[in-house]
Amino acid sequence: MGIIFGTVSAYNVVNPVTKAHFGGSVAPIPGTDFSVYIAVSAFALNLVVAALLTLVMRALKVRTGEDLTRPTDYAADEADPKVVQIEKTQHFTQPGGPSPVA
Repeated sequence: MGIIFGTVSAYNVVNPVTKAHFGGSVAPIPGTDFSVYIAVSAFALNLVVAALLTLVMRALKVRTGEDLTRPTDYAADEADPKVVQIEKTQHFTQPGGPSPVA
């Protein structure tokens, strides 16, 4: 929700000189004359939506699910067999190197 709000808000900021859209990063909070950085208001909107949806889902007694994250999922060394396998199957390039897409 916040990404849509932020994009629309940024689009509606018109540069006074060039008359081009996306002319700045500050816009008024909807319903007020108080201007803030658009990302801050988009983040606040995301927090409100997440809080409201959490309350709705809990009221509907939706199961929270099971966290299947393992402690080993948080770290990987260069020599880790999983990392080695990914590097063998993926075509990574060095910065400034040729494009991996032909």
